[in-house]
Amino acid sequence: MSDEIEISDQDHFSHYFAIIDEYRKIGRFCDVTICVEGGEITAHKTVLSSSSPYFDALFGENFRERKYERIELHHDTNFEIMSKIIDYIYTGKIRISLNDASILLKNFDYLQMRDATLKCVEYLLQNVNHDNCIQLFILAGELMGNGVLQNAAITYIGNYLTEISSSAKFKTLDRTKLESIVAEIEQSKADAIFTAIMNWIKYDIPNRSEDVEALLKYVSIKHLSLQNIRNNILADDFLNSNPSGCKWLVSSFLRNSSSFILGRKNSLLYISSLGVDSMNYEFDVHSRILVKQTARPFLFRCATMKLNDLIYAVGGEKDNQVADFGLTYDMRHKSWAPFSCPLNRTSCGVCTLDDKLYAICGLNANGRKLFSCLSYDAELDRWTNLQDMKNARRYPGAATYYSSIYALGGYNGNASGTVVERYDPREGVWQDIVKVKSKGCCSAAFLSNSIYCLEYDTEELISFDPRSLKFNVVKERAGLYITALDGYLYSVHKDGISQYDPHLSVWEEILCHPLADSPVITG
Repeated sequence: MSDEIEISDQDHFSHYFAIIDEYRKIGRFCDVTICVEGGEITAHKTVLSSSSPYFDALFGENFRERKYERIELHHDTNFEIMSKIIDYIYTGKIRISLNDASILLKNFDYLQMRDATLKCVEYLLQNVNHDNCIQLFILAGELMGNGVLQNAAITYIGNYLTEISSSAKFKTLDRTKLESIVAEIEQSKADAIFTAIMNWIKYDIPNRSEDVEALLKYVSIKHLSLQNIRNNILADDFLNSNPSGCKWLVSSFLRNSSSFILGRKNSLLYISSLGVDSMNYEFDVHSRILVKQTARPFLFRCATMKLNDLIYAVGGEKDNQVADFGLTYDMRHKSWAPFSCPLNRTSCGVCTLDDKLYAICGLNANGRKLFSCLSYDAELDRWTNLQDMKNARRYPGAATYYSSIYALGGYNGNASGTVVERYDPREGVWQDIVKVKSKGCCSAAFLSNSIYCLEYDTEELISFDPRSLKFNVVKERAGLYITALDGYLYSVHKDGISQYDPHLSVWEEILCHPLADSPVITG
């Protein structure tokens, strides 16, 4: 049995540090003097080094200051702040107010005092207001590891942007700081962003009028309210008289005036994935801006299609089982929601006609190719079985031409090709139209009196004329999925998006950005 005992004094450190602090105040054993703005603060190198990695390095072997008894500090500080900080190092106590919290945070960060920095951030997070939000956003951007504070500041600015942009603090920002702020605000606040930028420009028109077009690029056109466009933006005298402003008005609105006059927003493409990736993007074909949105819940090998104001994802699987649900994406509120979808299949083709969604063929739970098809009435939330097709297939291309649905391509195991089938809902019967050499999985889209079909395997784009029943190879193009929007054809692939002009027969790469391995696109 040991005859040793351990003596523990919980007050030991606080008691003796209080003595060391008294020694500091009378200069006893002090071996360094911190000089700030003509004032002097005596201290002990060992104590400063133990609390601040900055001082630890400064007094270490690699810096000449280790030999000095007087150290001058020239960073953004003052005598009062440094006195508070050194008092805190010795006592563990400091009083923070909104008047000095920002500069204290900057100094704690500079001195690499992590715990004190976090305490200061916690205080500021609870006290973000109109007067300090801009300063905190800029300060947090300059400091390391303060993304939480920066996010809190920009969220506050975004919530009160119209009011804040009327203040002198906002109007006197330099352009770089202004851009750093508006670039981080949610695009859904486009009306407030426009107002803020115009408040800043009009504060000093002689020196800022040339910045109009460059700054207004931060305004998301698709998120502007129609009322604001009509009543304020298009009627703004300054914009209409300023060359840079006129250029922005023309490029943003007048070239696509019908979309805004009618309240339609037809410039968006939606990109998701056939595979395991749950990525979800919106792409504006006019501004060519790609925006990452709420990730799609997992649904493997589903098909996507736009119907009214929703994107539908149907006919997929989850956890290696055919799902009995589908997903809808609310394009306005940027959110996903499940809905009943008892298709009992994956890998189907989809299209829309007369406000109904049609699911064509696919694979059942056993991997067998299906003949069956269904329609979905969104208003009644009801699925209806249709007549079976004559040719089973998976991943057929599906598109509508006037009052009929056409199914092209798709894999059916027939090396000699597949048959194009047509379905008229008024007749309720599938009819064989013509045989095509295409024998692979594909996607389809209707554009300029032709149905375009893109094969997955060969990446060959074919146009089909439903009137003459003739096919034409357009041009080989990398991609898995196509859609049509505003007179153009769009192809998506893992490295971006391409645009096809049917009148010029020309492809253009309009987005170079890595996407999922199996991306799908919906217009």
